[in-house]
Amino acid sequence: MNGFCILSFHDSVEMFMKLCTEEKNITIDRKISFLDYFDRIPNLQCKVTMDNLNRKRMTLKHNGVLPSMLDIEISRVNVTEFFEENTPVFFNIQFSETSLVSIVKFEIVRSYLNDALKEIDNKNFADSIQYSHIIFKELFLLMKIINNDYP
Repeated sequence: MNGFCILSFHDSVEMFMKLCTEEKNITIDRKISFLDYFDRIPNLQCKVTMDNLNRKRMTLKHNGVLPSMLDIEISRVNVTEFFEENTPVFFNIQFSETSLVSIVKFEIVRSYLNDALKEIDNKNFADSIQYSHIIFKELFLLMKIINNDYP
C-alpha cells in the first residue's frame, strides 16, 4: 500500500505548479500535461526528477506495478527538493516555513497551534501535546456554539 504515496507526491507537485501559474498570472489549458508545466512556467526547477516521478506514477496507475521502497524514498527526497527549490522562487518563503496554521479560521485555535509548534521546535513534546489537547477542546466547543448545540 505504501506505493500509492507516489500518487500523493505527484498530486502535491501538480497542485503546487497550478498555484505557481496563478501566482504568475500564467494561463494554462485545463488539460495541460504534467511536464508541460515546466515549459510554461519560467524558472520552475527539478524537471528531470519530476519526470521520473511522473513515470513512476504512470507505471503504477496504468500498469499496476507498485514502486519499490527505494523508489518511494527517492521520490520523497525528490519531491521535498522540488518544494525546497521552488517555494522561495514563486512565493518568497522557505518551504520549511510554510504552514496551514494561517488559514485556521479561529484566532484562539491559531494561537494555540503556533504555541504547540513552538514547543515542538524546542523539543518540548509533552507541552506540545498539552496544547493539542487544548486545541481539540476549543474546536469542539466552537463547533458546538456554531451548531447551536451549546447549553
